[in-house]
Amino acid sequence: MAFSFKKFLQGLNIVPKSTSTADSKGDLEVIDSSGKLQYHNGSTASPVVTEDHTATIINKTIDADDNTITDLVVDNLKSGVLNTSTTLAGATDTQLPSALAIKTYVDDKIAGQNDASEITFTPSGTIVATNVQDAIEELDTDLSNLGDDFGIHVLDTSAHGTTGDVVGTTDTQTLTNKTIQGADIQDPVRSDVKKGTRSALETYALTATNGQIVFATDEKQMYQVVDAELVPIGGAGIVKITAGENLAVNDLVYISSGTGNDSGRTAGRVYKADASNDDRIDVIGFVTKVVTAGSIAEIQVSGIMKGFSGLTSGKLYYASTTPGAISLTPPSLNGQWIVSIGIASSASEIVINPAASAGAIYITDTETIFTIANNQSSAANITGLLIDPIATRSFVIDYAIYRQTDTGGSAVAQAGQLRGVYNTQATTWFMSDDYSGQNSGVVFSIQPSGQIRYTSSNIAGANYTGSLKYNIRKTFGV
Repeated sequence: MAFSFKKFLQGLNIVPKSTSTADSKGDLEVIDSSGKLQYHNGSTASPVVTEDHTATIINKTIDADDNTITDLVVDNLKSGVLNTSTTLAGATDTQLPSALAIKTYVDDKIAGQNDASEITFTPSGTIVATNVQDAIEELDTDLSNLGDDFGIHVLDTSAHGTTGDVVGTTDTQTLTNKTIQGADIQDPVRSDVKKGTRSALETYALTATNGQIVFATDEKQMYQVVDAELVPIGGAGIVKITAGENLAVNDLVYISSGTGNDSGRTAGRVYKADASNDDRIDVIGFVTKVVTAGSIAEIQVSGIMKGFSGLTSGKLYYASTTPGAISLTPPSLNGQWIVSIGIASSASEIVINPAASAGAIYITDTETIFTIANNQSSAANITGLLIDPIATRSFVIDYAIYRQTDTGGSAVAQAGQLRGVYNTQATTWFMSDDYSGQNSGVVFSIQPSGQIRYTSSNIAGANYTGSLKYNIRKTFGV
């Protein structure tokens, strides 16, 4: 095979040809008629795209990422890619809506939303409507039913005067059977009730606003704050007086005069009441909380006092001879006082009688019986005859003695009166025995403490009996 060589001085020269054969595989050719460059693959020639030639490219992937594709126009898009329906009917994920279709669709929807029935609503709670109009109508029905339940109706300005209407501030209407609030009465302000123990509420009251209502959970009692203090609500009267001694809750107390039997106590202070002492029976009420001597005691003087235990409902209670206590059984001995306090309304509550001491009864007629032993050689105490030298300066005691055995003529009877005066300088007693009848063989004596004692003679015979009956007629203080 012979080869021929040609020297190209101005570039590669490809000769145009009119036909191609199988032997042309791999050739670059120029078509005579068009002058376009093409590549031959052995069976057919494919155009080679050049800058100046116009050509249709098929079956190619164009990578548009970060590359500029210019002069794209709507009429160059493939059929079916552009959706021009103004209702966007048949739209799919492989279509692009036209600008006109979008505008028409949006304008139509916005115009349609002017009707509340077309605005969708997602219900919550008890409302079931799914559009705004139905939801409002449903709510209106509910409010109307609520108004009926409370007797309230919205005022129809075209029909004033309907019974039960709410009158507006500018409406004209005749009101009957109404109470008009005066201009000097302030509008109410909501104030939640504070709860806590009495102690915690007392601290709270120091900075609370006047009029604040509070509830003591430990006392089950309502209070109102007035000038940083708690004032009971519900009928219970509370007074505050300085305590003369340590006091506990529910102690029954009186106000000391500082004279007579109370000469050793501070006038104007409260102490425990004592039904066995003349100057300590003018009770005023019960202590409501623990207090120490010299501190302010809070005393409930009326209403229902709580915090007791074991009371009998419906029964009258009295001041006890135990200082500060109350008793279902009234005192019964000479020199004691019957002071009614109140009636129990439950096992733990008592209705206070605010004038309890006004009906106090002094016991003077009841006799006390004491057994006189036979042949009592050493002085023995007579039970109940103890005269307090601090509170008492003198006394008068009536008595009668009767002693006997089976032996005939052994009986003796003696009646008399013991009179005593206390010597404050010597801290001793002077006592005399003025009697009539037979000498019973009983000799009385008194110790500095005020305890009256006795000795007795021996009466011979069997079946001895001996009794002393006495009555403390009067005691005198300072």
